[in-house]
Amino acid sequence: MVGVYKAILPDEGSYTEILRVVWWATDFFGVTPDEKEIPLKPPFPEGGIYFKNGAKVKISSVDREREFRLGEVLELTAKDLAEICLLVQLAAHEIMETTKQYMKSQGIQIYEKNKLEKPYSSNG
Repeated sequence: MVGVYKAILPDEGSYTEILRVVWWATDFFGVTPDEKEIPLKPPFPEGGIYFKNGAKVKISSVDREREFRLGEVLELTAKDLAEICLLVQLAAHEIMETTKQYMKSQGIQIYEKNKLEKPYSSNG
């Protein structure tokens, strides 16, 4: 979600336009037997993560948010962009699936091509 609003900023004492960017993200935690939460930050190691006394994995959906003042450079981290892109990709997939279901319910035939008809070869 993206929204523009006006806010009174304490250091300026007047209304200033703010751009607020909000998106859904996922945080992962290892929860130890004594209920201590340990943040797990991707990328995860290939062999997995080892906890000496074992742990459960907790997944938490969170809202991330960045605000920018009018005229300020928009700076997002690579992680921010990756989370936003994943959200857009999931939404696009859902829109495509519901559109196909609707088309089928209306008797419209759908022809889908293979994404890759011939495997790529660097040898020609």
